[in-house]
Amino acid sequence: SMAALPYQEIFAASPATTRGQGTTISVDAKGEKLFYGCGRSVIIRSVSNPLSAEVFTEHAKDVTVAKPSPSGAWVASGDASGVVKVWSLDNPEHIIKFEAQCLGGAIHDIQWSPDSQRIVAVGDGKDSFGRVFMWDTGSSVGEIAGHSKKILSCDFKPVKPFQIATASEDFQVTLLDGPPFKFAKTLKDHTKFVNCVRYSPDGTKYCTVGSDMLGFIYDSASSSKIGELKGHKGTIYACSWSSDSSKIVTASADKTVIVWDANTYANIGTWSIGGAKPATEDMQVGVAWVPNSNQIISLSLRGDLTYLDAASPGTFSRVIRGHNKNVTALTTDPKKGLIVSASYDGLVNKFALGQAEGYSLQGKWHTNAIADHAICGDTLVSCGLDDTFRTADLSKMEVVGESLSLGGQPAGLSLSNDGQLCVIATNKALLCVRKQGTAWKIASSTPISFGASGVSLSPAQNEVAVACEDNKIRIFSLAGDKLSPAQELAEHHSSVTKVAYSPCGKLLASGDVGKEVILWDAVSKSVKTKGMTFHLAKITCLDWSPDSSKFATGGLDSKIIVWSVEGGPNKRTVLDRANVGGVTAVKFLSPGQLVSTGADCNIKVWVV
Repeated sequence: SMAALPYQEIFAASPATTRGQGTTISVDAKGEKLFYGCGRSVIIRSVSNPLSAEVFTEHAKDVTVAKPSPSGAWVASGDASGVVKVWSLDNPEHIIKFEAQCLGGAIHDIQWSPDSQRIVAVGDGKDSFGRVFMWDTGSSVGEIAGHSKKILSCDFKPVKPFQIATASEDFQVTLLDGPPFKFAKTLKDHTKFVNCVRYSPDGTKYCTVGSDMLGFIYDSASSSKIGELKGHKGTIYACSWSSDSSKIVTASADKTVIVWDANTYANIGTWSIGGAKPATEDMQVGVAWVPNSNQIISLSLRGDLTYLDAASPGTFSRVIRGHNKNVTALTTDPKKGLIVSASYDGLVNKFALGQAEGYSLQGKWHTNAIADHAICGDTLVSCGLDDTFRTADLSKMEVVGESLSLGGQPAGLSLSNDGQLCVIATNKALLCVRKQGTAWKIASSTPISFGASGVSLSPAQNEVAVACEDNKIRIFSLAGDKLSPAQELAEHHSSVTKVAYSPCGKLLASGDVGKEVILWDAVSKSVKTKGMTFHLAKITCLDWSPDSSKFATGGLDSKIIVWSVEGGPNKRTVLDRANVGGVTAVKFLSPGQLVSTGADCNIKVWVV
């Protein structure tokens, strides 16, 4: 069972992947939780209910691997700087019990001894490519020797006598006997990188897979090769055993997953990921067989987690999607309970409350980061740093129409309630983009000499407020498509980052780089509440609840603050460490439900 989480559900970050190498995903001995890294976080995700997940955020560098101990009490995680941390799994605080600089370079794999006492960690380094140690004291219990290049994978034989196997970019597999562990033997059957080595749960065999598209099975006692897995047409990145040691699953760059009989070495099931026309991103780079089940979870280069049933070759149970790059834009459809998010790699995902699966937008979208987007009905309107405006049909998750050049870099957009007018602030102009039939056209362009970082269209469509880098909020009156400067509000003492009219149209809220939030009377333009400086860093985002009773701000301090209009600054709710590394967007789904996202790639739904 997961600890009581502060958020209602989480569309968790998907695993971080790297082109040309495998990514380790792990499942605990009970088959309940999936472990992987994304950015500086370890994601601990329920296998059966992926909307339930915890996030461990104590690494200073990108997490490369996380493995639960056989006992289920601890997790060992490694990062890109060579640090390994051991922390408690069952405690919601995930208290760190041990940490050490294990290698000079990135950790690639970690494994626990079957008694949960020792850890082997391998990867890259100057003087050493691996370490084996007692996890409670860090004292060494042998030497990982025998390789001339970085080690990509390691495993501990799950039964006595103990043995460690390591696989490397030097095309070799090395066996070490112990403790204390000493070099015993080198296997040279692979002709390219050996990407993964795994012992069978009963300890009688082990499997190695490589970039030579082959898998080999060895007898543990003699280390003699007893079988070959032939049939993949690309690099094999990962392998995993069924609990009864009778089958092995492999994941390959050929965009397939194959289940093999571990005694006859026959292919007994193939899954082709990505359909008839798979993309490069459909390469399979990691795989985990869920213990005591027929369930297999495979990872694509894109970050998709595909659930397979070993008993039903070719069919998919579910595909869990997410972001593994910084999420830059977020919008919601409160009526349908939808969340649409976009990350700086241009990926757009649609999620529905209570459904873990998610859908990704198909077709030619922005070529780089998405600055802002909004929904009206089934239409998504979006502006990106490729300086274009684009639209999509959310019901089909397909791009609609041509892209529109904005002639400058957009900072933000604001869409009218009827979905017919979109106001966009760029580094050169304020644009009124209007829907004409099925197409969108620039109806007016008002040149600006100030830097704009946010924009809001009043609900009555008669006014536009612009958050400006020169500490001002500029109000423009809007008649048809004509914008005219009306007023300058000069109460902020630093660059204004975001501004938003309340849905009722009577209020205006703004936030700045200097951590201050101001609430204005939108009609008289007088200050209603000042001195709302409870963030610890720049305010990055702001949104109103649909009933105009409260608004939320998010900051680079990873906090979200929900402000009550009537209660003033003292009536505030603070969500600490909401999105570690910085909150990039907050959006209400209902007066009591708020969605947030940020640098950690997680999308969280909060009850406020």
